[in-house]
Amino acid sequence: MKIHNINLFLGWFILGWVVLDVLFSNITLHTVTGALIGTANVMWYCLIEVQE
Repeated sequence: MKIHNINLFLGWFILGWVVLDVLFSNITLHTVTGALIGTANVMWYCLIEVQE
C-alpha cells in the first residue's frame, strides 16, 4: 500500500509539473520537468527492486 501511495504521489506531482510546463512554456521549466521525471523514474525503479 505504501508503494502505491508513493506512485500516486509521484504521478500527481509529475502531472502538476507537466501542466505548469504547458502553461508557461519556459525552457528552464522544461529542464526541471525532464530532471524531475528522470529522477522519479529512477526512484520508482529502485523502490521496485528493493521491494522484490
